[in-house]
Amino acid sequence: MKVEGLLPDTSRKTADFARDFILKNPGHLKQLLELSYSDDHLVAMRSARVVYLCFEKDQSLLYPHFEEIAEKIHQLTDSSAIRNLLHLFIGQLEKLPEQSMGKLIDFCFRHLEDPASKIAPRALCMELILEASEMVPELQAALKSIVAMNIEDPPGAIRSKINKIELMLNKSALK
Repeated sequence: MKVEGLLPDTSRKTADFARDFILKNPGHLKQLLELSYSDDHLVAMRSARVVYLCFEKDQSLLYPHFEEIAEKIHQLTDSSAIRNLLHLFIGQLEKLPEQSMGKLIDFCFRHLEDPASKIAPRALCMELILEASEMVPELQAALKSIVAMNIEDPPGAIRSKINKIELMLNKSALK
Protein backbone atom coordinates (compact mmCIF):
# COMPACT_ATOMS: atom_id res chain seq x y z
CA MET A 1 0.00 0.00 0.00
CA LYS A 2 1.16 3.52 -0.77
CA VAL A 3 0.88 5.72 2.30
CA GLU A 4 0.64 8.79 0.08
CA GLY A 5 -2.87 7.62 -0.84
CA LEU A 6 -3.92 8.22 2.78
CA LEU A 7 -3.19 11.95 2.42
CA PRO A 8 -5.51 13.32 -0.30
CA ASP A 9 -6.15 16.60 1.56
CA THR A 10 -5.08 18.62 4.58
CA SER A 11 -8.16 18.10 6.74
CA ARG A 12 -7.79 17.01 10.35
CA LYS A 13 -10.09 14.07 9.68
CA THR A 14 -7.76 12.81 6.95
CA ALA A 15 -4.70 13.32 9.16
CA ASP A 16 -6.33 11.46 12.04
CA PHE A 17 -7.32 8.60 9.72
CA ALA A 18 -3.75 8.35 8.41
CA ARG A 19 -2.38 8.51 11.98
CA ASP A 20 -4.67 5.69 13.09
CA PHE A 21 -3.63 3.60 10.08
CA ILE A 22 0.06 4.07 10.88
CA LEU A 23 -0.47 3.30 14.57
CA LYS A 24 -2.19 0.03 13.59
CA ASN A 25 0.36 -0.69 10.83
CA PRO A 26 3.70 0.68 12.10
CA GLY A 27 5.54 -1.03 9.26
CA HIS A 28 4.36 1.84 7.05
CA LEU A 29 5.94 4.51 9.27
CA LYS A 30 9.21 4.44 7.32
CA GLN A 31 7.34 5.21 4.10
CA LEU A 32 5.50 8.08 5.82
CA LEU A 33 8.81 9.50 7.06
CA GLU A 34 10.29 9.33 3.56
CA LEU A 35 7.31 11.32 2.29
CA SER A 36 8.04 13.95 4.95
CA TYR A 37 11.40 14.60 3.30
CA SER A 38 9.77 15.16 -0.11
CA ASP A 39 10.41 18.27 -2.19
CA ASP A 40 6.67 18.32 -2.92
CA HIS A 41 5.29 20.90 -0.48
CA LEU A 42 1.88 19.26 0.00
CA VAL A 43 3.25 15.75 0.42
CA ALA A 44 5.91 16.87 2.92
CA MET A 45 3.49 19.02 4.90
CA ARG A 46 0.75 16.38 5.13
CA SER A 47 3.03 13.48 5.95
CA ALA A 48 5.10 15.37 8.56
CA ARG A 49 1.88 16.39 10.26
CA VAL A 50 0.81 12.75 10.47
CA VAL A 51 4.26 11.81 11.79
CA TYR A 52 3.79 14.36 14.57
CA LEU A 53 0.25 13.14 15.30
CA CYS A 54 1.60 9.59 15.59
CA PHE A 55 4.24 10.87 18.01
CA GLU A 56 1.58 12.51 20.16
CA LYS A 57 -0.15 9.14 20.54
CA ASP A 58 2.90 6.86 20.82
CA GLN A 59 6.28 8.55 21.24
CA SER A 60 8.15 5.26 21.37
CA LEU A 61 7.10 4.54 17.80
CA LEU A 62 9.31 7.38 16.56
CA TYR A 63 12.33 6.97 18.83
CA PRO A 64 14.05 4.46 16.54
CA HIS A 65 13.83 7.06 13.73
CA PHE A 66 15.10 10.08 15.67
CA GLU A 67 18.65 9.79 14.39
CA GLU A 68 17.48 9.60 10.77
CA ILE A 69 15.15 12.57 11.21
CA ALA A 70 17.91 14.66 12.80
CA GLU A 71 20.21 13.73 9.91
CA LYS A 72 17.67 14.53 7.18
CA ILE A 73 15.88 17.59 8.52
CA HIS A 74 18.42 19.88 6.85
CA GLN A 75 17.19 18.81 3.40
CA LEU A 76 13.59 19.90 4.06
CA THR A 77 12.26 22.93 2.24
CA ASP A 78 8.71 23.05 3.60
CA SER A 79 8.39 25.10 6.80
CA SER A 80 5.35 23.12 7.97
CA ALA A 81 7.27 19.86 7.65
CA ILE A 82 10.24 21.40 9.47
CA ARG A 83 7.98 22.65 12.26
CA ASN A 84 6.25 19.29 12.73
CA LEU A 85 9.51 17.34 12.77
CA LEU A 86 11.23 19.81 15.11
CA HIS A 87 8.34 19.34 17.54
CA LEU A 88 9.38 15.71 17.92
CA PHE A 89 12.62 16.71 19.61
CA ILE A 90 11.23 19.15 22.20
CA GLY A 91 12.04 17.55 25.55
CA GLN A 92 13.57 14.56 23.78
CA LEU A 93 17.12 15.64 22.87
CA GLU A 94 18.64 13.10 25.26
CA LYS A 95 17.27 10.36 22.98
CA LEU A 96 19.67 11.45 20.24
CA PRO A 97 23.28 10.31 19.92
CA GLU A 98 25.68 13.21 20.44
CA GLN A 99 26.61 13.49 16.75
CA SER A 100 22.97 13.59 15.61
CA MET A 101 22.09 16.14 18.27
CA GLY A 102 24.99 18.25 17.03
CA LYS A 103 23.65 18.12 13.47
CA LEU A 104 20.17 19.04 14.66
CA ILE A 105 21.45 21.97 16.70
CA ASP A 106 23.62 23.09 13.79
CA PHE A 107 20.50 23.02 11.61
CA CYS A 108 18.69 25.10 14.23
CA PHE A 109 21.43 27.74 14.31
CA ARG A 110 21.54 27.95 10.51
CA HIS A 111 17.75 28.17 10.39
CA LEU A 112 17.73 31.02 12.92
CA GLU A 113 20.33 32.94 10.96
CA ASP A 114 18.29 32.67 7.75
CA PRO A 115 16.06 35.76 7.50
CA ALA A 116 13.75 33.88 5.12
CA SER A 117 12.92 31.26 7.77
CA LYS A 118 9.35 31.17 9.01
CA ILE A 119 8.56 32.24 12.56
CA ALA A 120 7.25 28.98 14.05
CA PRO A 121 10.28 26.86 13.10
CA ARG A 122 12.59 29.65 14.31
CA ALA A 123 10.87 29.66 17.70
CA LEU A 124 11.22 25.87 17.94
CA CYS A 125 14.89 26.13 16.97
CA MET A 126 15.48 28.60 19.80
CA GLU A 127 13.75 26.26 22.22
CA LEU A 128 15.81 23.27 21.07
CA ILE A 129 19.08 25.19 21.35
CA LEU A 130 18.07 26.31 24.84
CA GLU A 131 17.41 22.66 25.79
CA ALA A 132 20.71 21.57 24.28
CA SER A 133 22.51 24.33 26.20
CA GLU A 134 21.56 22.56 29.42
CA MET A 135 23.73 19.65 28.25
CA VAL A 136 26.33 21.79 26.46
CA PRO A 137 26.59 25.12 28.34
CA GLU A 138 28.86 26.61 25.67
CA LEU A 139 25.79 26.94 23.43
CA GLN A 140 24.33 29.60 25.71
CA ALA A 141 26.61 32.37 24.46
CA ALA A 142 25.77 31.59 20.84
CA LEU A 143 22.06 31.46 21.66
CA LYS A 144 22.27 34.83 23.44
CA SER A 145 23.83 36.28 20.31
CA ILE A 146 21.10 34.83 18.08
CA VAL A 147 18.37 36.06 20.42
CA ALA A 148 19.90 39.53 20.36
CA MET A 149 19.87 39.48 16.55
CA ASN A 150 16.20 38.46 16.51
CA ILE A 151 15.16 41.07 19.04
CA GLU A 152 14.96 43.97 16.57
CA ASP A 153 11.24 44.42 16.01
CA PRO A 154 10.28 40.73 16.05
CA PRO A 155 6.77 39.66 15.10
CA GLY A 156 4.52 39.13 18.11
CA ALA A 157 4.49 35.37 17.74
CA ILE A 158 8.23 35.09 18.34
CA ARG A 159 8.45 37.93 20.85
CA SER A 160 7.13 35.77 23.71
CA LYS A 161 9.52 32.95 22.82
CA ILE A 162 12.45 35.39 22.85
CA ASN A 163 11.34 36.72 26.24
CA LYS A 164 11.10 33.18 27.64
CA ILE A 165 14.53 32.23 26.31
CA GLU A 166 16.13 35.43 27.63
CA LEU A 167 14.64 34.70 31.03
CA MET A 168 15.95 31.12 31.01
CA LEU A 169 19.40 32.24 29.85
CA ASN A 170 19.55 34.89 32.56
CA LYS A 171 18.53 32.34 35.22
CA SER A 172 21.18 29.99 33.92
CA ALA A 173 23.81 32.72 34.08
CA LEU A 174 22.98 33.28 37.76
CA LYS A 175 23.73 29.67 38.68
